[in-house]
Amino acid sequence: MGRLEGRVAIITGCGWGFGEAIAKLFAEQGATVSICDVISVRELKKNVESKIESTGGKALCFQTDVTKENRMNTIERKTIEKFGSVDVLVNNVGNSRTH
Repeated sequence: MGRLEGRVAIITGCGWGFGEAIAKLFAEQGATVSICDVISVRELKKNVESKIESTGGKALCFQTDVTKENRMNTIERKTIEKFGSVDVLVNNVGNSRTH
């Protein structure tokens, strides 16, 4: 049993690099993950979700711009609908623009 068994996490910026590694590690530790990035869902499924699922993990993919609050709200809602809760949020990506 992993340290994150039974937890559900939303992780942003998962298309490659650090975010991809976080998503895979969370899944290896038993978390179910909702992952998002600006790249297409098709690419995210091919490059990240497939690796998570090949080791028995569960993932849900979204293409999004994290600066759009309504899109993040949709990810939260769909994650809860599919997995029942959100226990962890990893904000691996952000925007430094000022308005």
